[in-house]
Amino acid sequence: MSNEWMMMPRENSAGEEDAFASNVLQSYWDIFWTPEIERRGGLDVVGPIWCALAVMTPGEPVKILLNDEVNIRARRRPDAPVQPGDAVTAENVRFLEALEPADIDPNAGWALYAVLPSGHQYASFDFRRNRERSLGLLKLASEYLSCASSAFEGGLVQPALENAMAAAELAITAQSYSMETDSTGTGGRRRSHGNRLHWTRVNVEHGNTTPDAHVALVELNRARNWARYGETGQTVSKTRAGELLEAASDLVEDARHRVGPRLRSPDSDG
Repeated sequence: MSNEWMMMPRENSAGEEDAFASNVLQSYWDIFWTPEIERRGGLDVVGPIWCALAVMTPGEPVKILLNDEVNIRARRRPDAPVQPGDAVTAENVRFLEALEPADIDPNAGWALYAVLPSGHQYASFDFRRNRERSLGLLKLASEYLSCASSAFEGGLVQPALENAMAAAELAITAQSYSMETDSTGTGGRRRSHGNRLHWTRVNVEHGNTTPDAHVALVELNRARNWARYGETGQTVSKTRAGELLEAASDLVEDARHRVGPRLRSPDSDG
């Protein structure tokens, strides 16, 4: 999964949601915590586990931190009476919206486990990687969109399409990077037009991008020689060009939402 997700299974409760939560918690132990505890000499050496973090930095082995090695920030609900800097206690834990790791590589994915003062177990994860690089590409995509809009408003359909194509491809590249495990998302190579077309086709089917992303990219790709080089062949009407520009804009915004920052500003933390 690429989106942040969290759970707090409650004691003495039953139902599918709690069973799912228990299974995920167990998978954390099986994949991350137990092997690390054994590597360090067992529970007799490390002591009871009340907090653990797996940091998945692209291109590096997973790093496991336990207990005091973990630096966590608590995010409070908007209606919480607690103030920034307050400790999480059994009394105010009900105002907790999320726990998140602090001071880790912005390009890293992570999985977090904690035992709350209330005794509840808590888990969250965000497996998106390469966020810093992806956000840089999305900023560039927005700049190309701005150029495309200005050209279109001035009646320059071909430059508008060329810039819309650049924006769409940057958005796709940015989002695909966030799903990769190496440091560049491509092993150091840029993706080809064909790879981006394949990515949109697959991810439209999975609901991971806008519904018309693939169709729009196919049309923009077909019109590229006309738009960039003025070659005869397929042309695009101004009406359709406006629709393709809107589709590219939606694609950039959707990618920004999916890749975007995990954390709120420090002012919103409790």
